[in-house]
Amino acid sequence: MPSLDTVGPITRTVSDAVYLLDVIVGYDPRDHEATFEAAKYTPFGGYKQRGAAVLDNLEITNIDWILNPKRSGEFTLLIAEFKLSLNDYLKELTTSPVRSLADVIAFNQHNPDLEKPKSMVRTHS
Repeated sequence: MPSLDTVGPITRTVSDAVYLLDVIVGYDPRDHEATFEAAKYTPFGGYKQRGAAVLDNLEITNIDWILNPKRSGEFTLLIAEFKLSLNDYLKELTTSPVRSLADVIAFNQHNPDLEKPKSMVRTHS
């Protein structure tokens, strides 16, 4: 199982994710019960009333380094897992003649006009 397997919807905000989840899973009559139980652990008056600090517009000085995939372990992990994961996926296909990353590369090399946008096709001079 790949570590970076993130198939599914991506939203801009937590609220958007909640709305989308509601649409995907539909109505659950037990939602009220679960929400009621969770509310027991919320301090009366909210978390700020109990001393929690809310930070708006927080500046993280090294955010560029944190978000740079080549500096994080994510890129290394992606490189290590991609070939194996793709090969595992492709070998399970039932109607495709493409069974490995090598097959994908060979197909693209033999059929550049079919599979690559014109801006990516190399012309030999």
